[in-house]
Amino acid sequence: MIAGGFAIGGFIAMTPVVPFQTILAILLAILSKQSKLAAVVGTQLANPFTLPFIYFLDYQIGRWLLQTPPISLGKEVLSLISLVDLGWKVAFSMLLGGLILGLFISIPSFLVLWNRLGFNRQKRQKG
Repeated sequence: MIAGGFAIGGFIAMTPVVPFQTILAILLAILSKQSKLAAVVGTQLANPFTLPFIYFLDYQIGRWLLQTPPISLGKEVLSLISLVDLGWKVAFSMLLGGLILGLFISIPSFLVLWNRLGFNRQKRQKG
């Protein structure tokens, strides 16, 4: 199913897992018996031009959900331990935000494609 595969790819594209996006999309498409090619195409929503915006939204959505203050890179962040802790806080906010943003992208894209592709299928069967 093309719509399901694209929705999977779009969902994965919104998460901060760039080096693994294609692999994860293909695995999820295989597990859910959806189009692997459509899943790979869906991951292309995250590209060098859109990634800064996606990551910014991921972080802001996650930070809002977790009710955490914005990051501060003051003098207190000079130790390795505080940098690692800051990295985990940012990464967790981005992951949570990416999951939410992924739902907001994948559900409407699935419904639109499913409806559109279903309409085309009906037209072909009639003609």
